[in-house]
This record gives sequence, structure tokens and C-alpha cells, in this order.
Amino acid sequence: MPTALYDRQREIGLTIPSSVTVVGLGGIGSWIAIDLAMSGVSNLYLFDPDVLEESNRNRLPFCQSSINRPKVAVVSDYIKSIRPDAIVVAVQERLEGVLLEIQLSVSEVIVDGTDSPKAQFTIYS
Repeated sequence: MPTALYDRQREIGLTIPSSVTVVGLGGIGSWIAIDLAMSGVSNLYLFDPDVLEESNRNRLPFCQSSINRPKVAVVSDYIKSIRPDAIVVAVQERLEGVLLEIQLSVSEVIVDGTDSPKAQFTIYS
């Protein structure tokens, strides 16, 4: 992590988790992932099975050429452009089963940005 970039956060004693998983990269999850990267989270795990659709662009900062690309790839590329030192793992799948078990062991925080009650129940359980 670049030293000068986060001097102010260190001055006030702000503790930033080193690894966070973001599930769901729609209008909320994408911004959460971007903000976490800008806040200094060095390891981000992104999960979303969907592709970016035209209807997503009214709430996300991505260009027309991103349409039909996996959301995890679009968000990962954006994060890497603003935080090239961040490690971003993009998984175009739902976070469930063995993937969820793995993430529980490697992430300090799991953030739910899904709009599916079933997915929310699985993550919170």
C-alpha cells in the first residue's frame, strides 16, 4: 500500500481490513467494492454471476463498451486502474457452498450487495 496515500487514515487511527469479499456487484455492491479499494483494502474478492447490462449503467460509472462483460471483470478492471497495487480476485459465480466456506476463512469481512433473499440468507447463515 502506498505510504503517503493513506497517511491521514493512519493519523486518526483508522483500521482498514486487509481482505474483504463483496458479493453482488450491482448498483450498491460495485460502489462498495470501489470505495473499499479507495480506502486501502489491499485484497478484494468479488463475486457476481451476471454480466453488465445497459440497465445497470444509470447507477454505475462504466462505459458502453462494458456492456455484456462480466460485472466482476468490469469492476476489477476499474479498481486496478485506480489502485494498481490492490489484489483483486474476480469470480463470476454465486458465493455458496465450498466457495462460501473458503471466503469465510480468507476474508476479514463479507459484504452482501445482492438483491436475492436466498443469497442473503445463505451469506448471513
